[in-house]
Amino acid sequence: MSVQVIGRDILQVTGRHTGGIERVGTWHVKERPNGIFVRKFQLPNNVKINKINMYNSDGVCVVIVPKTKPLIQDIPISISML
Repeated sequence: MSVQVIGRDILQVTGRHTGGIERVGTWHVKERPNGIFVRKFQLPNNVKINKINMYNSDGVCVVIVPKTKPLIQDIPISISML
C-alpha cells in the first residue's frame, strides 16, 4: 500500500486486494475482490502534510493526518448602544 499527497489537498491511498477464498463448511466465501484499488480524500487546509503517517494494524490500514492548531486572535470590537 502507498499513501501520496497530490497538490497539498488530495490524499491518495493505493493498494492491491489479495483476498483469498475461505472454506466455511461446504461454502466458499470470498470477502473482497482481487485487484488494485485507489481511494482519494479531500484534505482540509490545516493539515501537516509532512507528518502524515500510515500503518497496518491486524489487516486494517490506519492513516494518521495531524492538523495544525487553529489560529485564534483577539479582535477588538466596539459596541455602541443606540
